[in-house]
Parts: sequence; structure tokens; C-alpha cells
Amino acid sequence: MLKNLVFDFGNVLVVFKPEQHLRKYVQSDEEAMELRNLIWESKPWKDADIGLCGRQETFERLCEMYPDKTELFRKILFECSEWLTIPQEVKNALHKLQSAGYNLYYISNTNPMDYETMMRNHSILHELKGGLASFQEKMLKPDPAIYQLLLDRYGLAADECLFVDDMAVNTEAAEKVGYHTLTLTTGAATLETALRTIPEISEKLNSMA
Repeated sequence: MLKNLVFDFGNVLVVFKPEQHLRKYVQSDEEAMELRNLIWESKPWKDADIGLCGRQETFERLCEMYPDKTELFRKILFECSEWLTIPQEVKNALHKLQSAGYNLYYISNTNPMDYETMMRNHSILHELKGGLASFQEKMLKPDPAIYQLLLDRYGLAADECLFVDDMAVNTEAAEKVGYHTLTLTTGAATLETALRTIPEISEKLNSMA
């Protein structure tokens, strides 16, 4: 029986579509996507997610790599954490799940500035029972160790946990540790609708109606 629901942040609980915001800095959608990859797929950004550096150092390292983009990076990197939003429908779903008796947790690859901004701007994240942020633990999904760490830290049984992520590589890793999993694909239905595809969760939510 499922007792614990464990969520990724990005594009599961939290909407993050940087290319939409980047469009104001460049002339085309293609340039926005290129800039997105330049920043969020870079080693400096990934090093921040594993706790090796903060936003200022990420900025400085990216400027060393692409000195012609210094002013552009300055505008983006110290603003982009505010682009992380939680839709009302997600908040409603989390409250329903809590009322249904589920314990809610998170495992997220994230960096200090994004994490602090999300926690400041979105009080609902403080209602979760706990979780792991990659930069604090010095490990990233899909490392199996981060999934095991959540179980050990909170005394959970893997077969009583459902892990929800938008990347199959992450849910596949969680399955190997013994979690049940749900992968949210791009353009998928709302979080609640996706969770209702699991009969056990749907039945419990329906019993509350």
C-alpha cells in the first residue's frame, strides 16, 4: 500500500520554462533555446546543483567560457530563480493528497539560490514532511544513493513510496531501489490527473469526495 508520495520539483511541482523568459533577451525561439542549453546544461550549473558552487561562481565561470555574454548572464542568472512558480492546481492537488493521508516528500536536483527562492516564495513547500535537495546532500539524481538516503533519513519503506519525476532516467533509478514510480511526460495532464491513473490513489481521492 502506498503511504508516501515523493516528488521532483522542476516540471512536477514547480513550473520552470526558462525559454519563455529568455525570449525577451534574444530575437528568436531558436536563440532562446540555445541560450537555455548554454546555461542550464553547462558544467558550472550542474556543479551548483551538486553543491560545489553558488550562483556568483556559476556566473563567473560562465562569463569565462562566454565573455561576450557577460551582461546577458548577469541579467539572467540573478533573476531566473524568480521564474520558478507553483500553479494553484498543483497546490490544490497536494492539499487533497495530504487530506487523503499521504505523506509528501521531495527529491530535487537544485542549487542554493533556486532552493532558497522556492522556499521563500512558496509556503506550501514547507507543508511537505521533508525531502532532499541535491546541493545539500552532494549527490544528484539518478544516483541510487539519493533515493536510498530519503528512505533511511525518514524511516520509509521503498515499496510504500511512489516517486514522481519528469525524466525517465530518474524514475528508472528509483525503481531499482524499490520505489513505485510515475513519469510525467511533456505536455501531460495535470499532476492530479496523472496520479489518478494509479487505481489506489484514485480510489482514495474518490472516497473523500
